[in-house]
Amino acid sequence: MAITQKTGRQALVVAEVAFAFGDLTSGVAAAAVTVPLGAVVVSGAVVVDTAWNSATSDVIDIGDGGATQRYLAAQDIKTATGRFPLVPTDFVYTADDTIDAIWTGVSTAPSAGAARLHVEYYVENRRDLTAGGVSRVTV
Repeated sequence: MAITQKTGRQALVVAEVAFAFGDLTSGVAAAAVTVPLGAVVVSGAVVVDTAWNSATSDVIDIGDGGATQRYLAAQDIKTATGRFPLVPTDFVYTADDTIDAIWTGVSTAPSAGAARLHVEYYVENRRDLTAGGVSRVTV
């Protein structure tokens, strides 16, 4: 049996959102990126531009409504700046959802901290003819 090739391709969707210390409440999920039914995250990162400065510790989790640490767990954002990659899980969203940032700070509230969440995903069975496929228009 031969493989049936399809002309359509699936383009990656890239979403990036910036946030700062004042946008988050410790221990509370903040919706950052909305993903549709069928989405599969393939790459991404948290990019910490300015470290948080709570008295004891600051960590961030990246997840969703089903698993709060699905893509990143307890990443230190107090002592480190830079790019921290998300870990794709091959999870397929069975309903629309959000990818959330959950910051947890210990002791005093921070007065500094800024980061960006970068997420790349595709949507199963979505056909995008502009992404390398053959485009034919019938008039």
